[in-house]
Amino acid sequence: MRVFLLILIWLVGLASFALSFFFGEQSDFSPSQESGEQIYKNTGFTKLTKQLQAVYLFLMFIFFVLIFVYNYAFFN
Repeated sequence: MRVFLLILIWLVGLASFALSFFFGEQSDFSPSQESGEQIYKNTGFTKLTKQLQAVYLFLMFIFFVLIFVYNYAFFN
């Protein structure tokens, strides 16, 4: 059980880490970037990004819950 939880923590953590690359800072746009942003909005990429953000937040929640369960179950 201990090894299974540890492997699950690693898998969820790695998936969360991989998804974190989809969300970067978008503060300063040049005109070409703004037109590119408009293309993404027209193609539904924004909706996909919101879905990925929801999955990312859920995975982060599961990751922290698993860490607390692991620490409580095996180091208490």
